[in-house]
Amino acid sequence: MRLDATEASAVLKVLLAVAAADGIVDDEERSTLEAVAYCAGVEPDDDTDVDLDAEVRRIRSPAARQLTLRASFAIAAVDGRCSPEEHAILERVHAAFGVPLAAGALVSDEQQWVMRMGSARTALTRATDDFLHELARGGTSLDSSAYEEMLGRLESRKRRALEAAVSPA
Repeated sequence: MRLDATEASAVLKVLLAVAAADGIVDDEERSTLEAVAYCAGVEPDDDTDVDLDAEVRRIRSPAARQLTLRASFAIAAVDGRCSPEEHAILERVHAAFGVPLAAGALVSDEQQWVMRMGSARTALTRATDDFLHELARGGTSLDSSAYEEMLGRLESRKRRALEAAVSPA
């Protein structure tokens, strides 16, 4: 899904705020940010100093809002849990978009995303394991172009797994 540059940038900044909410942007969160950035057609940003309210206001289209909500859950759940800080940002994003939340609905959605992202983490681990096995089979005879090709396949598999997790079911 391609968004205009303003909305795509704002979506990624909101996602970065979710990822950084608990004080650290880990590798899984960074990979998920990169996958969403790839889908949106922009480069990910590493500046964690985000004005969440201003960025949310820049997201106007229904497609960008849907992507923001889905990817926010994915980022919050990619490490297997949704921290209280991440939960608070999810609440703020939902409120800013005018998405009503029934009592307990956000927690239920978070739990579903934890399971969904668990499947994505399994796919990421499988891709990494396959890469390492292929690397071991190549031994010392592996030249740099073959290694780069293998690495490209690994990154592609990882990106597809994360894109599939964030895409509508």
